Amino acid sequence: MSAISTGTRIVAGTPIEAGGRRFLPSVMVTTLENNAAGGIFQVRRMRPLSVVEESAAGKRWHNIPDVTQNMLSQMAAAALVVAGVGALILLLNRLIRK
Repeated sequence: MSAISTGTRIVAGTPIEAGGRRFLPSVMVTTLENNAAGGIFQVRRMRPLSVVEESAAGKRWHNIPDVTQNMLSQMAAAALVVAGVGALILLLNRLIRK
């Protein structure tokens, strides 16, 4: 019997000093583990989330958008719409020919 576990956590990266400013990156780590009797595997996905910029003027938060995920989601939605319209056309064609 296998035990599959998942987890998501946000990890702060190593601060970077540049031009009198300090940058602190953060990453979202998603882990999938399977601790089966025959073996163990782990899959980790790391996605950058944001960068905090610290300067003499204060702190600023910069989000890092996940453009790839957004585009893949839009493409999947478009594929579903095309498949639905195609199925509707086939159904209407069968009804008209009867």
